[in-house]
Amino acid sequence: MKRILPLLMILSVLMSLCGCAQLQGLLPEVALQYEEPYLGFAQTVGEEFRLEEYLQIPLAQLENHQPKWGEYAVDVYYSRLDAAAQEVYRILCYAMDMEQPYILIDDRLLEGTAFSLQDILYAMALDSPMVEQNLEWTYGDFTSTVTHSRIFSQPVVEKLTGKSLFVSDFTSEKLGKKKQALEKAQSVVESFPRELTPQQTAQAIYTYLGKNVQYFNIEENRESADFLYDALCTGKSNCDGFANAFSLLCSLTGIRCCEKLSQSSGEAEEGHTWNAVELDGVWYNVDATAAGGIDQKPTLLLHFGFSDERQDAGVWGSELCPPCTRELFPYDCTLPGEKGAGKILKDALKKTDRDYLIVYVASGTLSKAAMQDIANTTRHDITTYHSQTRKGAAVYYIYFQ
Repeated sequence: MKRILPLLMILSVLMSLCGCAQLQGLLPEVALQYEEPYLGFAQTVGEEFRLEEYLQIPLAQLENHQPKWGEYAVDVYYSRLDAAAQEVYRILCYAMDMEQPYILIDDRLLEGTAFSLQDILYAMALDSPMVEQNLEWTYGDFTSTVTHSRIFSQPVVEKLTGKSLFVSDFTSEKLGKKKQALEKAQSVVESFPRELTPQQTAQAIYTYLGKNVQYFNIEENRESADFLYDALCTGKSNCDGFANAFSLLCSLTGIRCCEKLSQSSGEAEEGHTWNAVELDGVWYNVDATAAGGIDQKPTLLLHFGFSDERQDAGVWGSELCPPCTRELFPYDCTLPGEKGAGKILKDALKKTDRDYLIVYVASGTLSKAAMQDIANTTRHDITTYHSQTRKGAAVYYIYFQ
């Protein structure tokens, strides 16, 4: 457009000098598209859409922007997006940093990506503990025009089409709660012994959340919920709060960690959020929610460092999140069935100084008769915890008292 306008102005002058001013009223309205994709941001807007309420920011300005909240996030999902989606992702990060919850994004920025705007928001939320997975957001299409000047008495109009977006997590009120949660997280990390290995640190974080945060279903009050703040500052939250808190605490201790999401498939099934953590170059699943308010050690270990085989099947963005192919804690023994279970576990118990065993049960369950056989043979009272695998087997943690 910058090249077209000077040519039209020169033509106007030439026509005026030649006595052709009477032709000006015959020229049609000049309708052009923005030469650069439009970006607009606002803290508040009225009920009626008005482009003037948004501050236009050139794309070039975002190139040198250093994300304020980015230091607490990873780039696991971001790195697997295509280039166009990464640009939109950075736009959303800028909006969050500037506390601008109302965003206008030109359609042309979304044309080159295979990902939807919702996909990109999810990717940002799963990379960053500061963005809720259950965030409240709305979006729709917008169309507008801007008149910049007149050529031959006719307006030069620039057409705008794109997405109008509101993200509640980017409001100053919500971000204020996140700052309080960050201060609490920093104090928690300072309480950990400094000589811990990354695995020990991650397990200390997991144990801390298990002992200090109670699971609380706040789905009915999602609009007023601040999941990360609720987990760290009130001691009550749902799975989003547990996962965000685990991610933030890992980030503060230098451990790479992202979040994983399974979406509900109907009214009877709820979605769930947990974590993937990288330890010594290997990714493992961690579900801190399962330990919420429970401080028995076997229960904690059961959901720390497990493989995708014991993960919910319906994972959002499975092509974007790292695969977790190994169990952090090897099985002490494998039971093909219930026959001889007591003797197998008695022999396994002799090989460890722990008071529990991790047992892979191929048949999927241990009956009461098998439990009694184990107790009688090992001469211990036992407490069991287990989780199913995708293939119908089960992993049991058997605690011997």
